[in-house]
Amino acid sequence: MALAYLSSFIWDPPPPPLPRVTDASHHPLLRAAFLRFLDHTEPPQVFKASEVAQSLSQKQIASMGYEDWRGLIPAIREMAWELRELGYCDILFRGKVLSMDVELIDVEGAVRFRRKTEAVEDGLTF
Repeated sequence: MALAYLSSFIWDPPPPPLPRVTDASHHPLLRAAFLRFLDHTEPPQVFKASEVAQSLSQKQIASMGYEDWRGLIPAIREMAWELRELGYCDILFRGKVLSMDVELIDVEGAVRFRRKTEAVEDGLTF
C-alpha cells in the first residue's frame, strides 16, 4: 500500500497549475466581452463584473482555465483598473466614482463600471 502511494507520488504528473488572475485579465475573450459592455452601456448606466462573466459561454470560461464565471470576477476587476488608467472607464463604489489614487486592493465589495463620459463626448472608439 505504501509502495503504491510512493510510486504514484513519484511518477504521476503534477496537477495542472491553477489559472492566474493576471493571465485571465489579458485574455482576448474576456477583454472583448468587457469592451462590448463598455460600448453598449451609455453613461450614466453601469454594469457589474458578474454581468461580463456571465455573458461568456461555459466553453469560453473553460478555455481560460476556470470552472465557472465566478472565478473570472477578480480578473475582470483587474482589467477594469487597467482600462481606467488608460482613460476608458470609470469605476464606481457605492454610487461614487473612485478617484485615480484608489487601487484595486483598497476596495472591498461590489464595484460597477461605466464608460467615461469624456470618452463619449470625445468620440473615442473601443
